[in-house]
Amino acid sequence: MRFIPGSHRSGLRDQVTGDDPDNVLFQSQTIEDVNEEEAVYSTLLPGRASLHHGWAIHASGPNLSDDRRIGLNVQYISPKMKQTKDASDSAILIRGEDRYGHFIADQPATEWLPEQASARLRALTEKYVSIAGTQ
Repeated sequence: MRFIPGSHRSGLRDQVTGDDPDNVLFQSQTIEDVNEEEAVYSTLLPGRASLHHGWAIHASGPNLSDDRRIGLNVQYISPKMKQTKDASDSAILIRGEDRYGHFIADQPATEWLPEQASARLRALTEKYVSIAGTQ
């Protein structure tokens, strides 16, 4: 992984979407005009993870291994925050009380790959597309 230190302090940067088959992001998002000379590298060994601010400019090189690369985006927000693009978004309450009801209560998995997992994944993917947009 490479990061531009302190870039999160400048706020959310505009991203250009594209159709790059080598970019694994949903819309091949890229941030233009990044000074790569400022980049700091952080080697992540297999099984390691990076936790960083979502606005930090970051990227990784191609996965040259025989195994998959897994990305997970977790966002911690206050229950008073509201999704403005789709009224059916869901969230898991980590602690406290939700007095606002802006999200459908999602439930953590209770078993490995339940029977309805494929149908649920399709429905959640369609919901994500409706929120994030399409290419």
